Amino acid sequence: MTIYFLGGGNMAAAIVAGLHRAGRAGEVHVTNRGAAKREALAARYGVAVSERQPEIGADDVLILAVKPQDMQAACADVQPNGALVISLAAGLSVATLSRYLGGTRRLVRVMPNTPAQVGEGVAGLFADGAVNAADRAAAEAIIGASCRLTFWLSDEAQMHAVTAVSGSGSAYVFYLMHALQQAAQGLGFGAD
Repeated sequence: MTIYFLGGGNMAAAIVAGLHRAGRAGEVHVTNRGAAKREALAARYGVAVSERQPEIGADDVLILAVKPQDMQAACADVQPNGALVISLAAGLSVATLSRYLGGTRRLVRVMPNTPAQVGEGVAGLFADGAVNAADRAAAEAIIGASCRLTFWLSDEAQMHAVTAVSGSGSAYVFYLMHALQQAAQGLGFGAD
């Protein structure tokens, strides 16, 4: 099994880092248009990289790690060939993703949060009905490499709440912490 990433941005890098820590870097292949990101991921984690998506097999996993607004165009050149597809894109339903991928049904949506970048993430997952127990276990193992907590949703509509609370909630906490630090410094306290 090869774990293919379509896109090499921050969240893809966080999951790649987790897989590297788990000793699975040899299973990872990242496709990214930008050479700088490709080269950085290859150098840092020892993963295979390419500019174009290689052929994917039914035993592989494809992780869609591009921005939602770029997803349809990115999927135009992808043939999942029966592989399990995991999407990190917020706001795109499994029905929409299936349409972008020519009817693919082995789809899992994931909403990880930014602490995944340091191996402390939380991620909600939702699986299409065609996803079996082995697919769920594979998705959970991959995402769990960078997230301390993973949980499955029974209703895709719950993904909106996960996005609001888990996906965006930590950003609000960090913003509040930064504002408190700035206020304390304004009162004469040091940055430490």
